[in-house]
Amino acid sequence: MKPTKPSRINYRGLCYLALYLCLLPMVAHATMINTLNDGLEYITGTVGKTIAMLAVVGVGFGCLFLGKVSKGQAVGTVVAVGLIFGAKAIVGMLTA
Repeated sequence: MKPTKPSRINYRGLCYLALYLCLLPMVAHATMINTLNDGLEYITGTVGKTIAMLAVVGVGFGCLFLGKVSKGQAVGTVVAVGLIFGAKAIVGMLTA
């Protein structure tokens, strides 16, 4: 029989576990609604608009000038950006 190597300790996993356990009390006290609202404001705020603009410009440049992006991917990107920023209006129409 071959001797087996001793198992190595996964230090990255231990660091993630320690970080999770340190942040657990903060998560427990936060309300889920406020957390989701903050995430939605972050996505649809200035950061989200900048990322969406860069995505549309990048796909448009790749499609029109480089020919590396298909028209379907370009349309899909524009539709996805529209859905993300129109989510509040879409949900309002569905629940009214």
